[in-house]
Amino acid sequence: MAAQWPLVKAWLVAKVPTLPGMAEVLVTAGPPVSGSAAARYVTVGFVTDDSGGTYQQAQSYDGTVWDEVGEVRSQIVAQSGGSQQSAPEADAFAIADAIDAAVRADRTLSGVLSDNGTVESAVEIHSISNANGNATALVHVLRYTTTTI
Repeated sequence: MAAQWPLVKAWLVAKVPTLPGMAEVLVTAGPPVSGSAAARYVTVGFVTDDSGGTYQQAQSYDGTVWDEVGEVRSQIVAQSGGSQQSAPEADAFAIADAIDAAVRADRTLSGVLSDNGTVESAVEIHSISNANGNATALVHVLRYTTTTI
């Protein structure tokens, strides 16, 4: 049975740039592009100093059906260039809210997850101060369950 984790990640990579307000947000399927000066970006399946996600599969019923539980971790970063934390925090949360709204509107992720699958999100919040000013980094965790044959 093939894992659905890469498909969930691919759905996020394809979906996030199409969401309202994401025109200026750089979205990558892994680490941020070296030398990129994007003020707002999302790294799907990559979190600095942490894993990009996990999944686990188990046989169920008569052995022909597989249940998968997983999570795709992404890092959402918004940099202000100044000393105020409120602007990058608002920008980062707007991106997270847009992702969550897209997931709520399409809980099977365009058929990646089974009809009886579930999806939920969690966010870990980090305030950062660096040479470029203040930033907010959110670790967005998309947890899912799905059944495949």
